[in-house]
Amino acid sequence: MRFFVFMLFLIFVFIGCDDSSNNKQNPLTDSDIESIVDENEPYTDEDTDLINDESIPVDEDICLDEDENSDVDPDTDIESDMDDAVDTDENDDDSDVCVNASERTASCGLNDNGTITQICNNGEWEDSGTCNDPDECINDLTRSVVCGYNNNGSLNQICTNGAWVDSGTCNDTDVCVNGSISSDQCGLNNTGVKVKNCVNGQWVYEECWTAHGMLLWSDVSPNTLTWDNAVTYCSNKGARIPTISELRTIVTDCNNTATSGVCTVIDSCLISSCVNSECIGCAEQSDGRYSYFGDTNYLWSASEYNDSYVWRIEFKTAAVSYSAKGNMYNSVRCVK
Repeated sequence: MRFFVFMLFLIFVFIGCDDSSNNKQNPLTDSDIESIVDENEPYTDEDTDLINDESIPVDEDICLDEDENSDVDPDTDIESDMDDAVDTDENDDDSDVCVNASERTASCGLNDNGTITQICNNGEWEDSGTCNDPDECINDLTRSVVCGYNNNGSLNQICTNGAWVDSGTCNDTDVCVNGSISSDQCGLNNTGVKVKNCVNGQWVYEECWTAHGMLLWSDVSPNTLTWDNAVTYCSNKGARIPTISELRTIVTDCNNTATSGVCTVIDSCLISSCVNSECIGCAEQSDGRYSYFGDTNYLWSASEYNDSYVWRIEFKTAAVSYSAKGNMYNSVRCVK
């Protein structure tokens, strides 16, 4: 029974510590005591007197003076314990993803088909060098590129396996590379050569230069010309007018004036005494039979009879004669 009384006394002391007005203990009532003491062990008057005896000294140091700093603060201890728990959690939450100075090879590039070396620095992977990527494009992308002889066309491409692949054909209207020069066969029996120059992506043909004998012969001039103008016309082609002997090499089916014919007007004999009756040629024909090229008109030669006249051939008859330089108009075939 005295044990319970002593416990009540301690409770009284601590309750007294919380009283803000004074540090004296308040006497307990009978009802307070009865709520604590076991009903089977009723307390005596002696017990009550012991509890309420104010003469029993109370060690006021048991209570904590709120005005004094305490070395132990229960709230502070709890807070400190919680901080320690948080700190422990933070230490456990490691944000590093790798071990410093370690290396690895990672994928990279347009389609992740390349490789790159990475080094762990401060717990993070960092690229070392550049990506070794074999791809040049992102798969399934499309584009239109220039194409053709002079890059005037267009072509669709699609990226397949990291490389551009043509989709369809080049839409180009050009047929040649600008500035290029070529030639085609032309003339009788394809023995001629037709030079062509590429301009704006299209072939521009020069006239057909037909090989005959040791020379290339041009087409006949589109218009008749004076002899001086004929010289200029051929010079502009990088060519010249044929001599009378060279002009006679295209005479056919007329033995009188053909090469080695009995007419004696040749490069080495151009004066009037060189003219004989055979130089009048053959019977007139309009079908071009007397010319290798089918000519039926007069053609100039480069051989001069004198200062005012030049030798020529009229191909309707294959006749060799001379004509005034300044006021007569004849056709010309240039040679080179």
